[in-house]
Amino acid sequence: MLGQGRPHVNSVLALCWMSHRKCDFEQLLRWLMVCCALSVTALAHAQPTDLQLRVAFGGGAARTWRGSLKVQNGSLADLRYLGLDADESATIYLDGDAVLIRQLAERDYDGFDVRLQAAVGAALKFDLAPDKHPEETRHIEVPLADLITGYYHTELDSQGNQLLIQRVSGDALRVIFDRTSLVFTPGETFDFQIQPHQLGVEAGAALRYHVQLVAARTDKTLWEQDLESTLGEGGASDPVGPVSVVIPSAEGVYDIVVSAYRKKTLRSTFVRPKPLYQRRVQLVAIASTTAAEPSRAWELVDTIDPKSAHWMEWLTRLPKLPLLPDIRQEPLRNGKSSTLRHQQQDLVQLAPGGWQAYPLPVQEIGKPHLLEVEYPNSLPQTLAISIVEPNAVGKVVPLGLDSGVYVAPPVSADLPSMLRHKLIFWPRTATPLVLLTNRQDDAPAVFGRIRVYAGPVTLPAVISSTGAAQPARLLAAYFDKPLFPENFCASEVADDGTVRSLRDWVTFYEGGRRLVEYLKHVGYNGAVICVARQGSAIYPSVVFSPTPKYDTGTLFSTGQDPVR
Repeated sequence: MLGQGRPHVNSVLALCWMSHRKCDFEQLLRWLMVCCALSVTALAHAQPTDLQLRVAFGGGAARTWRGSLKVQNGSLADLRYLGLDADESATIYLDGDAVLIRQLAERDYDGFDVRLQAAVGAALKFDLAPDKHPEETRHIEVPLADLITGYYHTELDSQGNQLLIQRVSGDALRVIFDRTSLVFTPGETFDFQIQPHQLGVEAGAALRYHVQLVAARTDKTLWEQDLESTLGEGGASDPVGPVSVVIPSAEGVYDIVVSAYRKKTLRSTFVRPKPLYQRRVQLVAIASTTAAEPSRAWELVDTIDPKSAHWMEWLTRLPKLPLLPDIRQEPLRNGKSSTLRHQQQDLVQLAPGGWQAYPLPVQEIGKPHLLEVEYPNSLPQTLAISIVEPNAVGKVVPLGLDSGVYVAPPVSADLPSMLRHKLIFWPRTATPLVLLTNRQDDAPAVFGRIRVYAGPVTLPAVISSTGAAQPARLLAAYFDKPLFPENFCASEVADDGTVRSLRDWVTFYEGGRRLVEYLKHVGYNGAVICVARQGSAIYPSVVFSPTPKYDTGTLFSTGQDPVR
């Protein structure tokens, strides 16, 4: 630093000499102090840094964008996509030291993560314009120093589109480990280090790191440890640790929570202050074998007769549902239903385009339930049956558990009877809905009573008369998309930072466990699952660079998914 300051000192002495001014010792010392401070500041701004940045734009009217992202005297690498379109890799890509944006069609949202290496005093330059509208080009320049502890946000146009640039969640408090997967065996040891990076805290600050192992989606602490470090220039320090965490013996999902505090703010108290920074790392433990749960028979929870007074009385006692208008005053149908007398029973008949929905009573959230819907075998029809529930942020999305019945013409009337369509589901809420819809444009759909059963904790595998599991030959279920979490009602979690319903390891763990149970329960002994589809994947890959369409973990504001 002194060597960097010498030209400034020499200039001061030369000016004093040339102007024949009297330069006493105190004045010279003050000049030296100022010049050294300037030299230290200049050196700090010249020192290189690396940041993981998140660039997101859109949110308004769909437009086709073209642009580029560059950094002064720096480089960009490790591009990862945030958009959900299958052609992301063809529309956003690295070209030398620039990220180029060349969208092929209108989009209402797009974004990417990128690693940036440059001097702290450098600036990020972002040019963005709607295709065929160069007059609306935005030339944006953001100092990197502003992004270390802050963010950049601006309006892009008059149609509601915005730009947000900020550090990727968890970048300031990095967790370093030498693993390509966060899937563990119970009892295995996970070794990692904590790396504070560009915290925006003054040099010399003493920090304490509180590390916890908790059960996922809970505050139940299973293990904890404290560590300390002193920050150097730029709010960084040598890696802290190593930290060794023994994975619990119970199979399941766990969170490692790292909280950084100023050491002087930690007092002898039972309540910890709010941390300066906090991040999570989520992992899953999978055992090679699991103990079988005691089996039990399906038990009837309730029978819904759409035309009985008992059903209507039960309906009025329900609390107001978040999905639809107040059902105590408005019916759950679109007015295209009527009563049909058939086989000595009063059935519900849905006209083309008609639908009707019923709240289902359940015994325990997250446990297997069986839905039965009666329908006649003597009437041709196409009846769709869906379980409808809100996600973690209270919104209903199209993807869910869908099934149905199809009675093809001509129908034999020799033995008319009422058949039962059965559907196993795992309720995510206390009152899910069953939605019945007529899928034909020129014929009605008909159904009768609806029953709900509560079952065993886990579904038992089908057993043959000889006691051996069936079948002996390969009988595999086929999934053309990796949507088994949706097919088996796996729960998502609300992210407080983004207010989104996202998939975490609990989502995939529940979906995977239920998939295996269901296949064994109904007689399958294998599955063919497409794990890479439409530009996305459910496995980590630096070559494929998948979008988060089927694995939204990268969007968590907690930084809990460092490995897909």
